[in-house]
Amino acid sequence: MDNIVAGYSDFTGLAKLRVAAQKDQVKAAEEVGRQFEAFFIKSMLSSMRKASEPLKSDLWDSNALNSYEDMFDSELASSLSKAGGVGVTDWLVNQVLGKAVNSAEPATKAIRLYQREAGAAMPLSGAVSG
Repeated sequence: MDNIVAGYSDFTGLAKLRVAAQKDQVKAAEEVGRQFEAFFIKSMLSSMRKASEPLKSDLWDSNALNSYEDMFDSELASSLSKAGGVGVTDWLVNQVLGKAVNSAEPATKAIRLYQREAGAAMPLSGAVSG
């Protein structure tokens, strides 16, 4: 089921996914979740870029740069969603398939990853004060 759809705007791949979903609904739900998560991440990245536009220098402002940033954001979103994303795929698959989510777990994969990375990046013990 991997790589049936190149991106969320690949309509031919989406048609192939519809056919493949008749054979294996779980894999199809995972692929749809990945595509939705890529779209969601792309929207977040675009919003962040738009929010930082007032800080952008006029020296670097051009249509070519804007097109490049848009393509970069699309590829980054696709790569992030394939690498595990922020947990939207898992949540969506669980909702579609009606699986109960264990309430003992942290709410999302993103929170677990943040806690792990933040703990490794900024150890609090042994800090030198000056």
